[in-house]
Amino acid sequence: MDGHWDPLTPRQREEFVCTLRALLESKYDHALELARSYKVRWGTEQLSGEQASIRAVLRGPKPNDTVEVDVRMHEHAGQWLVWDLVVDEASQMREWRRSFERIINNQGFDALLAKMKKKLPG
Repeated sequence: MDGHWDPLTPRQREEFVCTLRALLESKYDHALELARSYKVRWGTEQLSGEQASIRAVLRGPKPNDTVEVDVRMHEHAGQWLVWDLVVDEASQMREWRRSFERIINNQGFDALLAKMKKKLPG
C-alpha cells in the first residue's frame, strides 16, 4: 500500500484492514486444516531485536510431499506477531503487495477492495 495509504479516508482504511484480516483468516484456517496431515519439524530460529524468524519443514503423507516454511515475526507490545510466511522461498507478503499495487495502479483502490471481498467465503 506504499504511497496509496495516505490518500485513503479513515473509513476506507478500516474497511481494507477488516477485509484483509478476514481474507487472511479464511486462507490460513483452510491451510491449517490441510496441514493437519503433515508432520512439522521446527528448525533454526533467528532473532534480531524485534524481528525473528523460524524455519519449519512440513512433511506430508506422500514421499515427495515436503514444504519449507519460514515464519517471520516482529514483536509488538510484548507479543510476537506473524507478518509473513515464506513458503518454498516465495514471500506471501511480497506477492500480495505486488498484486495490490498492480490492481490499485491499473484500476484503483475501490477495485482492489471489491476483488478482495469477492474472495471471501460466502
